[in-house]
Amino acid sequence: MSTVRAERRRWIERVLVETRVGNQQELLERLRDAGVEFEALVSDIEMPEMDGLSFARNVRASGAWMRLPLVALSSRAEPDDVARGRDAGFTDYVAKYDRDALLSSLRECLSSPIAA
Repeated sequence: MSTVRAERRRWIERVLVETRVGNQQELLERLRDAGVEFEALVSDIEMPEMDGLSFARNVRASGAWMRLPLVALSSRAEPDDVARGRDAGFTDYVAKYDRDALLSSLRECLSSPIAA
């Protein structure tokens, strides 16, 4: 792991351990406000407070992460579910327990340049 990635990981772990947040929205805002950078974001669709679709819309609305690859994980992967995920802004939509599909999606997302 590169030094930058290791430092970023330690910082994020410290924020997650030291900072108590009330919900996903607050965590998202704190990480964004702190200027944390990611190469891709992976989000579950079924979450309390803010579901994955709302998370994707929030990420895509503005800020440094709006063009990042965003991969959805869900136990629901019917065509209508996938369409809703893509409409919300997910780059890809993967069945939650399909590790190979997730790795393949991340490889593909990370090999493509991010549009400016």
